[in-house]
Amino acid sequence: MNGCFDQDVLVLDSRVGEKTSVLTAGAFPVIESISAITLATHNMARAVRFYRMLGFDLIYGGDDAAFTSFRAGSSYLNLIAQPAERTWSWWGRVIFYHGDVDGLHATVVAAGYRPDTEPCDASGSST
Repeated sequence: MNGCFDQDVLVLDSRVGEKTSVLTAGAFPVIESISAITLATHNMARAVRFYRMLGFDLIYGGDDAAFTSFRAGSSYLNLIAQPAERTWSWWGRVIFYHGDVDGLHATVVAAGYRPDTEPCDASGSST
């Protein structure tokens, strides 16, 4: 990635031990959508297989890449490889909408993954 974007975007990059900016509510217009989410992984090949199995469209990188990007509707899901010695205590949470969440859950389980929760209706949820 070269750091250039097709439109004006605000990029917030939070790293452990570095100062981060806090935006005051009302100081900026409401965020309209998320352009991209980047997740770190110790095993790019495994992560790429997982997101391709979920139906994400691989558009850059792949199993052996340091950086991989998938199309997620009009947004992007990115993966960045991190060395094994890089640790984190909690990765966060990303919620994806899917037209057949029960079918997708069944596909994930059939592929040998064990989700922490069963699918549920997230409408109206703010978390």
